[in-house]
Amino acid sequence: MAEGNPISSRRSSVATAIFTCSARPNAIPTNQVDLRYAPPVAPVEDFLALAGKLGIGRFVFVQPSAYGRDNRCMLDAMRKIGAAKCRGIVDIDENAPDAELERLDALGVRGVRINVSPVKPFEAGFARSSCLASSACAARCAESAGSSIS
Repeated sequence: MAEGNPISSRRSSVATAIFTCSARPNAIPTNQVDLRYAPPVAPVEDFLALAGKLGIGRFVFVQPSAYGRDNRCMLDAMRKIGAAKCRGIVDIDENAPDAELERLDALGVRGVRINVSPVKPFEAGFARSSCLASSACAARCAESAGSSIS
């Protein structure tokens, strides 16, 4: 192991969220009114610098809840890093067209996040309908991906 860095000689990976797009470094990619919380300024360049110091070279980006279903920032970071080193978890509607699932798969997306507001008012049957929707989405994703999931 490298001196001063206990994980540098291991093949390490990390899951994280990216909050600032390289294409628009000072822009939040969704309407401010729709944000659940004010995301920190966290450009992918800063993340990569820290990851390099820690010896982390593979990543799974998870769509931050602040941006809801606007996956542009995360997908921008994934494109910048490249599919060989990066995978993604998106937030999409369970009725997204197959073409969208195929597009996301080609970009390195391998999972879907189910994101429910922690302050959502009670809704009778919500848990059951959410389970059914997530099962349907999982079946569609498995069908679309076939054996190409890595």
